[in-house]
Amino acid sequence: MDNFQQVNEQAKRLRAISAHTGLSVGSGGFKRHSTGTVTNVRYNALVVQEDTVFTEFLVNGVSELANNGMSTITFKQGAFLPGGVITGFAISSGSVIAYK
Repeated sequence: MDNFQQVNEQAKRLRAISAHTGLSVGSGGFKRHSTGTVTNVRYNALVVQEDTVFTEFLVNGVSELANNGMSTITFKQGAFLPGGVITGFAISSGSVIAYK
């Protein structure tokens, strides 16, 4: 499946999630991120594009990995990560699409 098809499939999933939960994501756009550190952002959710390991995950400026027992977790492709206001993250391997 190429990137265009992946984005289309995820858009379908996000619409279904929005319809069932009232959560609205992606109305402000989206961006793909791979290994590296992302700071000074305001994302509503992430969708994992390939198995991904985070070394940092900030919600409203607070590190949430250790707080939620996810410091050593590999997030599997297709995982939907809602965050309220995701303000930063660092990826040691993998990639995500981040939605505003």
